[in-house]
Amino acid sequence: MTLPQIVSLLAAAAVAAMYLRDLLPANLFAGEAQTLTHIRNVLAIRDAYKTPEVATRCNALMEALLGIKP
Repeated sequence: MTLPQIVSLLAAAAVAAMYLRDLLPANLFAGEAQTLTHIRNVLAIRDAYKTPEVATRCNALMEALLGIKP
């Protein structure tokens, strides 16, 4: 390949990467961060609604998220 072909191939790859980056999920490799976000949301619900039924169900959700077996 000639130098202009190599440069144009690299430029095309860079442009394609810019467009493909927008198609991928933002937290593709952030499984732990996603779990922590879910736990934070469950805790917010539990704190917002002070009923025993909501607390029981939120605790069950947190056990499921954390993988705790009763």
